[in-house]
Amino acid sequence: MPTNPDFAILDRHVLRVAHGSLLDNPLDPAAGSQVWVATIWPNPQQLGGWGRLVWDRHPSGRGWTIHPMTHLGDVIEFGADTAAAIARWYGYVQNADQTSLHVVGPFAEPSRALDDAHASLFRWRSEQLASPQAGVR
Repeated sequence: MPTNPDFAILDRHVLRVAHGSLLDNPLDPAAGSQVWVATIWPNPQQLGGWGRLVWDRHPSGRGWTIHPMTHLGDVIEFGADTAAAIARWYGYVQNADQTSLHVVGPFAEPSRALDDAHASLFRWRSEQLASPQAGVR
């Protein structure tokens, strides 16, 4: 169950979004795989040290409904399991709009994605503070 070749190299990937649902998956899951997408974050109280918010499948059966608590810098886990293979693809949200979710990945483990996400968030916050519109409400 390999990563889809289009998403195999660490890069900024643009995933398609329609009506608040993610349509793309960087994994190439085998038939019969248990497939999911989740927002994850460090949580030492959870098994493995990560909290997990699994996204719901879209009612149509196509894609996953992006959880409204997902934000810039959040680590995203794509997973697919079968009895014979386990696959994970970790990245973080760099940008989002109505038709796309920009994710940087893949990272070998979520902690590496989180480290890079923190640097990305620092740049984003700095840009927000420097913007002439930052103080306008």
